[in-house]
Amino acid sequence: MMNCQNVKLQDQIIINNLLAVHYFPCSENIFFPGGSHRFWEFLYVDQGEATVTAGNQMHLLKSGQVIFHKPMEFHHLWPGSAEPSHIVRVAFECTSPSMHFFDNRILQLDEEDRSLLARMVQEARALYVSPLEDPGLAQSEFRQNAPFAALQVLHLTLELLLLLLIRKNGILQNASSDLGIDMPDGGCKRDSGSEDILTAVLRYLETHVAERLTLDEVCRSNHIGRSCLQKMFRERVGGGVMEYFGRLKIEAAKQAIQEHSGSFTEIADSLGYASIHYFSRHFKKITGITPSEYAASVRVRAEGLHTSAGPLDRCASFYPKQ
Repeated sequence: MMNCQNVKLQDQIIINNLLAVHYFPCSENIFFPGGSHRFWEFLYVDQGEATVTAGNQMHLLKSGQVIFHKPMEFHHLWPGSAEPSHIVRVAFECTSPSMHFFDNRILQLDEEDRSLLARMVQEARALYVSPLEDPGLAQSEFRQNAPFAALQVLHLTLELLLLLLIRKNGILQNASSDLGIDMPDGGCKRDSGSEDILTAVLRYLETHVAERLTLDEVCRSNHIGRSCLQKMFRERVGGGVMEYFGRLKIEAAKQAIQEHSGSFTEIADSLGYASIHYFSRHFKKITGITPSEYAASVRVRAEGLHTSAGPLDRCASFYPKQ
């Protein structure tokens, strides 16, 4: 007789309550007041463009992009151009820790993701009495002739979409570990997905170059263990995480000096330095000269001719091979 072992499922995403699924036009004739609420929401641009605020940030979303709004984040939507756009809005309650992956996220959906989203819209049309085209209407009344288990299919499809988005966009997976917990060395081995994880972290550091990040904040925001990230950086980048982040700040400072975009004090403040003195010391430590010497040198003109590089290319320039 076969021996069967009980395996406890680890549900990384559980939708507690699906509140709304809308598919609506967004044009200059329609007004969407800004606001915040206690549930998650994402907006997907199916056609056209849309301008979205998230907290104190403003974004222009193109067709195929989705933005996530975490609970209590103020957000606002209006057309991105004179041409009308079409938006999919999904609102839901979820307390799973893995949802923090979507904090401040804008993602590009692929064909598989769009098919799942289309299935959700299809199921919602068959389930709800109120039309999906009016985002102001609450969706609480179900059709009497709704398909069997339509609401459950909606829940499951949304959970699958969220899980696949996490898997595809840089999360280090380990079947025996929860997200955000340090993994054994085996979880950090270089494989086909490790470069995607590294790229995601590098882009995160670039996006937050004006902030005062700590290593713990970087790990928490990218759902990766501290020891795993440090090992990955040593093996793939050649230096430390925060050392790389500091060099990013200096690169941004050099660019600002080249463009004459402010005084040294203003540049230091815009990049999160505590004082102009700390900024100057750090600048000289990295470049070998002070900000004033750099501004007056030929190097500032020569480096201004360089084209921008991607994050992995920038690693090579920061840590050249011996």
